[in-house]
Amino acid sequence: MTNKTYSILTFGCQMNKLDSELAAGHLQAAGFSPAQTTESANLILVNSCSVRAKAQDRATTILRSFPRTKARTQLVGIMGCVAQQLNEKLLQPPFNADFVIGTRALPRLREVIERLLDGERKILAIESEASPYDYDPSIIRRTSKRSAYVAISRGCSNYCTYCIVPYVRGPIWHRDPNNVINEVRQLVQSGYIDICLIGQNVNSYSHGHWNFTKLLERLARTDGLRRLRFITTHPKDLTLETVKLMAHPPLAPYISMPLQSGSDRILRLMNRGYTRSEYLEKVSWLREHVDRSFISTDIMVGFPGETEADFEDTLDVVRLAKFDNIYSFIYSPRPLTKAAAFTNVVPRDIVKERFKRLLALERQNNIDSLRRFVGRTLEVLVDGASRKDRGVACGRCAQNVVVNLPHDSCEVGELVLAKITRSGIHSLTGRVTRRLMPAPSPVSGLP
Repeated sequence: MTNKTYSILTFGCQMNKLDSELAAGHLQAAGFSPAQTTESANLILVNSCSVRAKAQDRATTILRSFPRTKARTQLVGIMGCVAQQLNEKLLQPPFNADFVIGTRALPRLREVIERLLDGERKILAIESEASPYDYDPSIIRRTSKRSAYVAISRGCSNYCTYCIVPYVRGPIWHRDPNNVINEVRQLVQSGYIDICLIGQNVNSYSHGHWNFTKLLERLARTDGLRRLRFITTHPKDLTLETVKLMAHPPLAPYISMPLQSGSDRILRLMNRGYTRSEYLEKVSWLREHVDRSFISTDIMVGFPGETEADFEDTLDVVRLAKFDNIYSFIYSPRPLTKAAAFTNVVPRDIVKERFKRLLALERQNNIDSLRRFVGRTLEVLVDGASRKDRGVACGRCAQNVVVNLPHDSCEVGELVLAKITRSGIHSLTGRVTRRLMPAPSPVSGLP
């Protein structure tokens, strides 16, 4: 292989995105460079989540789409949760991957690439003697020079009955706080101003005498850090101390806190570890202590056994909490999970009707939430051009809301103040009133 180029296709959560940046670092260390297009790449790596069937189906469909002829020159592999779940099946028809990298085998990627270059095929790497969590952050090839994901934990030990994560990511592992502190410090010194701490249950963090709030307090004192976020929050582990800390910059007034259901009966069946009243109490903490708080949530429709009364309980919580954003989805059974064996499946037509009602309430919530920003001036980090209109630049404010701006008034990577002139269902529109921080030099990222 003379011109060694790669393309990484990522489907899934923030952890998948970070893992793709890590994979890009391993590939570049092996002498590969980013391809201009996926079609022109010598090596294609599909990185996919398997928490929901949709992401898994999309990844495996793409895997099947690549030609499988003796004359083909592209190497095709798959990594992430779907690789851990399906493992050797992905090496066989109809997928025919050349290599499979499990969630705990990412440190072996360079070794696998070297074996591929030596002519070996059908390589399965699911486990690794090296820890997949302790890594040199300098190897990460980040797609931005302003915003960065920093993992503080990986895996999950909650075993919600519908969730496959503990089975494909393993039990929760907490990273050494000193490693986290050093990585954030180095990122800020390199010009990063927006740090997002990530973990499957990020606020469950515990390492020695360090808990999540203590880690946040320490990171918030990092000189030059403008915005500190975290995702995803488990409601049962959210403390009042963490909420009070969110009231002060650089902590962002944004939180993603999945509800899943507003029915205590369904929450017990899900093994979520909290009640609707406990959840609503934590929402009240956020509204009381965090100015301009922005609460995003996930809601599942059609969990096995969900009755009309259960669903009405969910709608009631949505009305009471006045969520600023809702990611709603229909339950899909995942292999290995306890709920996959539940037999009281909700009929599809009923699920669709309930989902439609939730979407209508979600839409009105979004409109009401974003309307409150009109006339206000927000700090916006510009991160790219609009997918719908290349003449519009897009950025995000501290509440993690998309803000559309005139493209000629700012540059990608620039931090600006923008006065909001209009609100929509999912985004805001504004005009730049002040340019606070110039854009960094161009960055090469994932293709």
